[in-house]
Amino acid sequence: MICQQCGKSGAGTTGQRCSFPATSCRVVVIAAATIWILFGTFLILQLTAFPPVLHRTAMTLLAAEFTALMMDDLGSPPVASAGHSAAMIDVPLLAAGLVAVAIMRAVRRKAPR
Repeated sequence: MICQQCGKSGAGTTGQRCSFPATSCRVVVIAAATIWILFGTFLILQLTAFPPVLHRTAMTLLAAEFTALMMDDLGSPPVASAGHSAAMIDVPLLAAGLVAVAIMRAVRRKAPR
């Protein structure tokens, strides 16, 4: 079987395995969605009347996602596993929380009094 990403066979005559593990695709998709959502949130919150702490939090989480991806790719095994966990679980959940807080503040602001 040939890997779609690197072109190597799964178990060739040299015994080389694909250099992209199966979880690599999941990390890339989750990271891309997180980066896209955080950058869009940063831009939208900056242009609205929300408190500045919200768009600063979005940019901080964006920097944390890039740092976690760098740790996942370039770090030694313990550092890589921490970066992998942060890029795949921690930062996306914090980003979802930030978006939920922004939506709740927007709904509360629009509610009739």
